[in-house]
Amino acid sequence: LAQAPRHPALSQRGVSVSRSARRLRRRSGAKPPMKGAHGLAVLVLGLTAPAAAGTDAEQLHVTIAAADKVVVSWASPTGKQASLAIEEVDDMGTAFATTLRTISPVTETYKYQRPTWYGRQTAGTEPYTSPLLLHANTSVTPLKRYRYRIQEGTNATEWRFFRAPPAAGAARLRLAIIGDLGQTDDSRDTCQSIAAAHAIHPFDAGVLLGDLAYAEGVPTKWDTFGRFFDESGCADLPWLVIPGNHELEADALTGEPYLPYRRRWKTPVVGPEEVANDFAINDQTAYDFKVRYDFGGSFYSVRLGPVHIVALNAYTETAQGSKQQQWLSAEMMKVNRAATPFLVVLTHAPWKHTSTVHQADQELATTNLRDMAEPLLHMGGADLLFAGHVHAYERTLPVHGLRHFVVGNGGNYKGLSDTWLESNFTAFREGSLFGWGTLELTRDAGSWLMHRSEDASIIDSEVFAAQHALHIPTQQEMVAEIIAEESGPVVVVVLLVTVITFCVVGAAMCWLFNRRSNKEDGADRGLREYSVDGNSVDANTVGNPSAAGDYSSGNL
Repeated sequence: LAQAPRHPALSQRGVSVSRSARRLRRRSGAKPPMKGAHGLAVLVLGLTAPAAAGTDAEQLHVTIAAADKVVVSWASPTGKQASLAIEEVDDMGTAFATTLRTISPVTETYKYQRPTWYGRQTAGTEPYTSPLLLHANTSVTPLKRYRYRIQEGTNATEWRFFRAPPAAGAARLRLAIIGDLGQTDDSRDTCQSIAAAHAIHPFDAGVLLGDLAYAEGVPTKWDTFGRFFDESGCADLPWLVIPGNHELEADALTGEPYLPYRRRWKTPVVGPEEVANDFAINDQTAYDFKVRYDFGGSFYSVRLGPVHIVALNAYTETAQGSKQQQWLSAEMMKVNRAATPFLVVLTHAPWKHTSTVHQADQELATTNLRDMAEPLLHMGGADLLFAGHVHAYERTLPVHGLRHFVVGNGGNYKGLSDTWLESNFTAFREGSLFGWGTLELTRDAGSWLMHRSEDASIIDSEVFAAQHALHIPTQQEMVAEIIAEESGPVVVVVLLVTVITFCVVGAAMCWLFNRRSNKEDGADRGLREYSVDGNSVDANTVGNPSAAGDYSSGNL
């Protein structure tokens, strides 16, 4: 392994294998060693971020803004301005000529102070100031491979690689799905496992179902989470992200909720963010908040491959007439099953599960979102709903056509939930393992695998058909349909003309036949009697000596 080449398909971040192996050896004994192809991929893939030659770029990650747009984000602790260099590469990682681009990022910083009411710790006396945060927005061609690096003058990080997601309507989408990740050793197992799977069979994107850093109002934990995410392998693929309750984190200085999440993680956007600065907790145990965070990274939609993805947020206004309700109602009218046979919903808190914790009816925010959104999603024919929040895994049978998945066992520090209620709608549940899932969807069917983080073994699986898939006609079928639908009256006229013509031709033929028959009858009558030497002779007797004597003498 120490002699293995640093191939982009095996080492997404260009990390030396020997350094990765040393890090694995340092961690040996904490967990059972990974076996087979999974363990090999982890060794080859590496576990540390690339060395930055003269740069201080850190916390790198790629998020999806659309099928043809991504955002490359990083942080500079010393406030260094830098740019993104990106170019298209082939499957071997070789760059194509003339594709190199240099992108100037959008930069921002923020101040944050923990409010005194926040949990177990008191507010700090000095506000936290974030490092310089840089976000480079760039267009990409769906399913093309790219390499990128951060440049500061003549200094740059090593090249990293990613593949752009598929365009809307493409035949296939492959996702890695995590909920409630955190930044523990179990979290690292999860990211490490996903990175290994990605090196063998690449994902188009990953999905984070909220509760990312578990900062709990400690602002520096967002920096440690960013480094962990970058170094553990999760940053090897582009991501879709939604907020959870742990992202609320209202700022004591401004009263704005979600401040670190909004500044650090970018998402598809269906409208400019709208944030109120009067956040308040009415009842913590009942998840009753006064909060408004609309559009931006709060709720959104994106179409990738055969999938229309809708991301919802329980921790904002969800009543009838709210921005989220109006947007979702309009979004359901845009579902196009011919292009996207699957409608997939992402939200943090689950609506249908059997864990004894976080029941939807006991949390007001979840209840309000479910009561508003569920009828609209049924109208749109939603197929799959993924959530976290409950630190366990559960998959339901279809409930009114909708399959519910709880994938909240990503690795958070609070541990797992393994107590359950009786159920007649659960297909599978497991509360003793950390894990993540693989969702693969085509135009006709889908498959789901739930993996154990520690060794990537499969603990649950399901295959299902696309219940709302529309048949895509062939060119011949389309031509036949056009003739049938648009040329119907013409066909009727042609049939009528054909029938009339047949009748006219038939009548004419009958008339000609009768006329010919009459002529032949007249000729026959004329031939029956003619004179031979003045004598009348029956023509039927000509050549018949016995009937009319012998005319061989030539008198005829």
